Amino acid sequence: MCCCCCCHLACCYKGLPAYLAIIALFEFILGIVRIAVFFSPSSLLVTNNKAVAGFILDWISCIIPTLMGLLVALTSLIILCTCLAAMGDRNTADTREEDSTGSALKHLWKNKPLQRLIQLSCNCPCYIVRPKLRFLIRLLFLFACFIFRTIAIALYASAGSDTSGGSLAGICALSLTSV
Repeated sequence: MCCCCCCHLACCYKGLPAYLAIIALFEFILGIVRIAVFFSPSSLLVTNNKAVAGFILDWISCIIPTLMGLLVALTSLIILCTCLAAMGDRNTADTREEDSTGSALKHLWKNKPLQRLIQLSCNCPCYIVRPKLRFLIRLLFLFACFIFRTIAIALYASAGSDTSGGSLAGICALSLTSV
């Protein structure tokens, strides 16, 4: 195995928290859009049984990613407020050049507990590492989410000729790419 291939894999592994944060924010935005479209006053999907069943299956499969996106959004907001406070302190106080806001942001992003929070991976002393079981559970969960969303797309599409059903099917199909 060549050295550049190993470096490429290590770089991908180091970028995993950023990748997971982007996916979580994407799921969060699509989850909010789905709620807005489903419960909009112009949509009659609330009265359609197929659309309601599709919405329930859709939310069973996306509630955890949506909540994870909310957690990442709130964490990003806290980091942004911390950076703005650091910029305010830098303007009022006499600080050294290496204590800039960029280095503070880099230090926050490289913080291991923050990365574990974004990845939802535990590192407490009582945690017993079982990577095969964890992989199997995650794989089964992703497979169940994929099946639920596929069924929800079919139910949304068959909900009638209402354009909201088609748009919800499209949004759900777009969110299927992040599973």
